[in-house]
Amino acid sequence: MPKKLPTLDEFLAALPDDRRDTVTTVHKAIRKAVPKLAPTIMIGMGPSPIIGYGKYHYRSVSGREGDWFLIGLCAGKKEYSLHICVGDKDGYLVERNAAKLGKVKTGRSCINFKKLEDLKLDVAKVKAAIDKHKYANAIDDDAATLLSYEIAREIEQELEYPGQIKVTVIRESRAVQYAR
Repeated sequence: MPKKLPTLDEFLAALPDDRRDTVTTVHKAIRKAVPKLAPTIMIGMGPSPIIGYGKYHYRSVSGREGDWFLIGLCAGKKEYSLHICVGDKDGYLVERNAAKLGKVKTGRSCINFKKLEDLKLDVAKVKAAIDKHKYANAIDDDAATLLSYEIAREIEQELEYPGQIKVTVIRESRAVQYAR
């Protein structure tokens, strides 16, 4: 019989104080940046549960398919992992921005950090706020204009940054088929 997963509150309460503080801080930042992505506890790639935010359905070239989170947060034994499973034709979001994320180790969609001070949350929050809308339901041209305005205002109110940040909402549809 599969082990019952804890609720989010039970998961956080079971963490040691210092680890709970870090996970709670990152959790709150994610919830603020992407409030529409509901958090849920999931089994991940290791023994530690993951807080998953949002969900998408994948199908690999081999035919394997399933559901996975868009953003995931895990408190491992030695370090924390923040997964941002967002990409486009230019590659994975984390991979493209690795140099801007602080004193961290990165993979394609994973950011590993040992302490909160090592992670530059503002960059992660800005990118998550912009990229979250790639997975929204289809919208018309007027809604895209309004959405880009709302994201730009949210960034102006919440973050400090040098220069300017261009917010672009792209509407597109893709269909993929595999020849076997």
